[in-house]
Amino acid sequence: MRFRRKTIRRKRITLAHISFILTCTLLITTLETFAYPNARQQSANDASTSASRQPTVAIFRFALQSETTDVAAPSSQVCSQYTSDANARAGSAAPDRLTVEPKILDAISNELRQALSKKKVAVLLDPDPDAIPVGSTVVCGRIFKARKGSAAGRMFGLGLGASHLNAHIVLLSKTEGGFTPTDSFDLKLKGRNLFPPGASTAVVQATIMEKRQNLQGLARKLADKVAKRLDGDMRQPRLAAQDAPRPAKEASR
Repeated sequence: MRFRRKTIRRKRITLAHISFILTCTLLITTLETFAYPNARQQSANDASTSASRQPTVAIFRFALQSETTDVAAPSSQVCSQYTSDANARAGSAAPDRLTVEPKILDAISNELRQALSKKKVAVLLDPDPDAIPVGSTVVCGRIFKARKGSAAGRMFGLGLGASHLNAHIVLLSKTEGGFTPTDSFDLKLKGRNLFPPGASTAVVQATIMEKRQNLQGLARKLADKVAKRLDGDMRQPRLAAQDAPRPAKEASR
């Protein structure tokens, strides 16, 4: 009789445990059912917020010092008033009419876009000024010196045949009221060999070094330097609209 009572008591305890476990399981399942949609919604909101915070840079095709402003070009509506002082960079004498192959100007824009894309920056090439989001950085530039030099001279060395590419760059910030300059600087690049190559390396220099020292190679270097400057500026707090822009600085190779 006593054994039977113990058996019944054990069965009751077991049933109570099973009931408790089932209740807890049901409660957890109910909580997860209501929690997961909220978690997914929160994750979507976080992703949307992250995307909205992605920095945007608008790049306008660089103009030439002696180039007549084309009122139809989007860049002329934004950049001309900020890069016009590049005309004084070549000296007090009246400069010769500057000519640069379109592929050089295209190389600057394309290389800059690629460099910024690697830094997870949204890039706009020659956009309509009204389509640039508020808070974006705008890159304007004007070439004030471009010389092809001589490939044969560079191959000989001793600084002969050097190529030159000089540009005045202005960085703007898109605000509710328009555009505000935040930074300006000069880049002066030179492609040359200071030492004559040995006979065994002449061919190597002609095929490899020349790609870095001609105007298109200097265009890539210029874009890389602008991208580094942009990266440094975007890591710092943006200047307020009423703040004066920093004075132009000169960067050389």
